[in-house]
Amino acid sequence: MSPLYIDSVLTPAQKVVFRKLTVLNYVGTLAGGTALAFQLKHRKSFDFDIFTSKNIPPDLAWENKKIFGKKIRVIKESENELTFVTPKKVKITFFYYPFKPLYKIIRTDSIFVFDWKDIAADKAYTLGRRPIYRDYLDIFFIIRKGHKLENIILDAKKKFGGLFSTKLFLGQLTYFKDLQDFKIEFLGESFQPEEIKSFFEKAAKQYTKNIFKKK
Repeated sequence: MSPLYIDSVLTPAQKVVFRKLTVLNYVGTLAGGTALAFQLKHRKSFDFDIFTSKNIPPDLAWENKKIFGKKIRVIKESENELTFVTPKKVKITFFYYPFKPLYKIIRTDSIFVFDWKDIAADKAYTLGRRPIYRDYLDIFFIIRKGHKLENIILDAKKKFGGLFSTKLFLGQLTYFKDLQDFKIEFLGESFQPEEIKSFFEKAAKQYTKNIFKKK
């Protein structure tokens, strides 16, 4: 998908961070809401989530201090995750994520980015483990963009194998009671949670109906 809407999505402080992430291309690939917003231009996203296929290098925090300054505030540091906030209050997280991408990684002038369809599978996998409203919103926009619910599920099964449960995903997709923080800064058309919930209920019902037809 092209072009990337990097300038529309990022704040001035984020743009500075994004340029500096060039030197960390060897560590991992940009994922999550910001990478998705680059491609869909649907909402603002304020954090950088970088997935790495290997454990977090023990000197990565030190390396980032050289890049972003000694005053970065480290929130979490382990072999699976490094999270810190820059002096300009931009949060960056490196996650150990051993799952191989299904689609070609997108090159940029800075750190490379996962394809939106890979991010869709990641969001589906995450939804049953960490229900956050913006993930629901992202999946909603992904489906509206033309990537069908059926294809998201097929990709999630292929990428995560037995770790992904279709039943759990569909159940969580239509369950909004535990959700909090519905504040979203849209970049275009906006939607209310009730509209998104109704959309998912219809999509899940249609998916189940199609599965029974195939049987």
